[in-house]
Amino acid sequence: PTINNLNSLAYGNGVYVAAGSGGVVCTSTDATTWFTRTPFIGGSGGNPISFGNGLFVGVSSSGYIATSTDGLGWQAQSSGSTSNLLGSVYGTAYIVGGTGGLIESSTNAITWTARTSNTASQVNSLTYGTVHLYGTNGGGLGTSTDGTTWTARTSNTASNILALTYGTVYVY
Repeated sequence: PTINNLNSLAYGNGVYVAAGSGGVVCTSTDATTWFTRTPFIGGSGGNPISFGNGLFVGVSSSGYIATSTDGLGWQAQSSGSTSNLLGSVYGTAYIVGGTGGLIESSTNAITWTARTSNTASQVNSLTYGTVHLYGTNGGGLGTSTDGTTWTARTSNTASNILALTYGTVYVY
C-alpha cells in the first residue's frame, strides 16, 4: 500500500501498525489487508513505533513523538529535545532513544524526562524483557530496571547494534 520503507511494526488494541520513512503509517486488523494512513509525524528517519499500556508511540527526527490508541488518529507530544529519535519501547515506562546518547522516559507518553544514559553514542534500538536494554553505535549496551537509571554495559562486538529483541534471552 506504500512505496515508503516500513521499518517498524507494533500490535495492540486489536490492530497492527507499521511505520516507516516519511512518517508513513499502515494499519491492519488481520495482518493481511493493509491500509495506508495519514502520516503521524514528519521527518526523514525510520520512524520506530512501539505499543504499551494502551498506546502506540511513534518517534522521528528532530525530537518528534506522537501517540495513538488506534493507529489512525495521532497526537503530537513534546519530547523537549531536537535530537533524532531512533528507538521506542514500553516496559516499566515508555522509553525513547536517539542521537548523542539521548534517553527519555515517560509514565504517560505525554510528559518526557531526559535521563542519563551513560553513553555519548547514538542509541539505535531499545527493547524490554526483564530489564530495559539499549544498543548503540560501536557495540554499546545499556540496561535499566526502571527506565530512569541506566548502566552502560559492554558487548562482544564493535559493530553498530541496530536491532534488539527479547525472547528468553536478549539478542542483537
